[in-house]
Amino acid sequence: MSVRSLGSSISTLTNWGCNFVVGLTFLPMMDLLTPSWTFGVYAAICVVGWVAIYFIYPETMGLELEDVGALLKDGWGVKQSMERLEALQASKRQQSR
Repeated sequence: MSVRSLGSSISTLTNWGCNFVVGLTFLPMMDLLTPSWTFGVYAAICVVGWVAIYFIYPETMGLELEDVGALLKDGWGVKQSMERLEALQASKRQQSR
């Protein structure tokens, strides 16, 4: 809870910044490239961002807000979150047998 406002601020800043960059580059790219290539470039940027987030951001499914804070206390917590997710999936498989 102590960093929630900072996280919201950074999220909003990132969203507005990216929207500004897209708005600034869209028409020049449409003139320079074709519409297909323009949207292809934006799609490639989105794919790179998705892959980066997949490997950087920890899984928080099923965690309470306090648990998420504990997970992120000593860094990003990606390894711990993946271990927790694998253990959760293994226990679900055991229960289904």
